[in-house]
Amino acid sequence: LKSEREITKMIRWVAVQAFVMPPIFFFPGLAARVLLPEIANAKEVYALISFKLLPIGLMGFVLSAVISATMSSLGSEFNTLSGVLTRDFFMKKVKPGLTEKEQVFWGRTFTAVIGAATVAMAILFNELQGFNLLDIMFRLFSAFGPAIMLPLIAGLLARRVNARGALAGMIAGAGIGITLVAANIVLVQTYAVEMAASPRLEFWLRSGWNSAATVLNVAATLLGMWLGSRSKPAADEERARSGAVFANLAKPYLPEDRESATQAPLEFFRIIGLMLLAFGLAIALVAVFVLLRYHDGRAFRIDLIVALALMGIGGLMQLKKKAGRA
Repeated sequence: LKSEREITKMIRWVAVQAFVMPPIFFFPGLAARVLLPEIANAKEVYALISFKLLPIGLMGFVLSAVISATMSSLGSEFNTLSGVLTRDFFMKKVKPGLTEKEQVFWGRTFTAVIGAATVAMAILFNELQGFNLLDIMFRLFSAFGPAIMLPLIAGLLARRVNARGALAGMIAGAGIGITLVAANIVLVQTYAVEMAASPRLEFWLRSGWNSAATVLNVAATLLGMWLGSRSKPAADEERARSGAVFANLAKPYLPEDRESATQAPLEFFRIIGLMLLAFGLAIALVAVFVLLRYHDGRAFRIDLIVALALMGIGGLMQLKKKAGRA
């Protein structure tokens, strides 16, 4: 990014996407109530409506997109968590002064441990009665989301919140959140049969409990931050670090190497554009195969339209790259 103006444009574009994409994301589920009213299991709605509407070729494209998005998310999360454990915990608390080779070794070790823990949690969650993946995600978010995010936000916006307050807020919020989630799991397992017969009980033990747990978690986190910050003033060194952070935030963005800042987005456009052209060409070949093998004109037309759209976007990105270099 070359200037604060471009950063502002990027933030606005992300905000527009965050506003536009949720309705698009939820529209297939809403449309399925009309197109597929006989669905018994709501968890299967996206797969079933994809099979109903998408032709041969695009269904494989959707499946590959789901798998790649899942692998990308897991990969980035595993790398982030292993980096935090290696640099911020192991190197500071257990074994300082690690060489670069040792850091790589421990980073890979922690990645394997995190992956194994994730698999174990998936097996455990699969055994819970009365919960689906969305329920578990909401409960984990209500347990840890406020406790993690609120201290981070306060560190950027509130000078009065010190390290002791942030730690106290995280402990208070996470403690309350874990307690409420554990209690909810026990109650849902105990009253699983009654929940199936009583929509009111099911609502309060699912959505109602989750909403109340989130509110209590936020309140506990804020109270913990306030009490922790009031209990002991920040040390001079901490105040100096905090002042340096806010001073850096107040500085305008001026990249040291403007040429590199200009070329990086162009390289991004080049790579993404080439990938879109390749995907478009692959889907075009699938469209021709579908027409010759299955004689399905509808599938051929839909596949070809998608292929041309992808290749058109890829071509426009290539033109954008050349125009930027010029």
